Amino acid sequence: MNRHLKIMRSYIQAPTAHAAAVKNPKMLGGPFIDYDGKRVDEITMLKDETLEKQKDLIAFNNAVKELDELLKSKAKGYSLDPLYNEVPEQLKGYVDVLFLGMECDDAPLSWLYGPLMTEPLTREKYSSRRLAGSNFQRGKGLVDAFHAKEVYVYAMGQEPWLEFISSIKYTDESNPIVQSDKLIEYCKTNGIISERLFGEKEILYNKLASELIENDMA
Repeated sequence: MNRHLKIMRSYIQAPTAHAAAVKNPKMLGGPFIDYDGKRVDEITMLKDETLEKQKDLIAFNNAVKELDELLKSKAKGYSLDPLYNEVPEQLKGYVDVLFLGMECDDAPLSWLYGPLMTEPLTREKYSSRRLAGSNFQRGKGLVDAFHAKEVYVYAMGQEPWLEFISSIKYTDESNPIVQSDKLIEYCKTNGIISERLFGEKEILYNKLASELIENDMA
């Protein structure tokens, strides 16, 4: 959408440049409007009509770009709840189901992704990203921010088949178990369905009920 608007604005500002470009074989396939430098008034009307009729979609597109830049500049590999207040308004809203990884005894980025790196990591970069999920405080922040109706802890590495690729062996005193137990208890105390997943779980939803909720929030 924004690309088309950019091309229309370019044509309105310099129609003769577009007319020359479409006649140049070297420019074939470029982002030019082929109206021989004419119909500027009609293109202007189309641009204005697009801006009016698609304003919500354009705002959403801009919000996604803004969020992308936010994550690139401020996300550090941990829970994102401290950034929630900076999320563009168009992208904020309630979440029905929240899934949280809570293997919070982290390791450096290179522990898992080292073989994929194309160059050796400096010490600073080595520890700049950690393989850590949420702990209780970070998880609680997300639950409170998104008003989730259901919260599931996953990616704990407890399944027996993972022992062949991971050395994780939990006990009741293991930090990830303690942290996830606290979060599950917090959720249940506040009337939120919550559990720590193991193996598989099937979650079924009533499509009609979901549509009614979405329409009510609109």
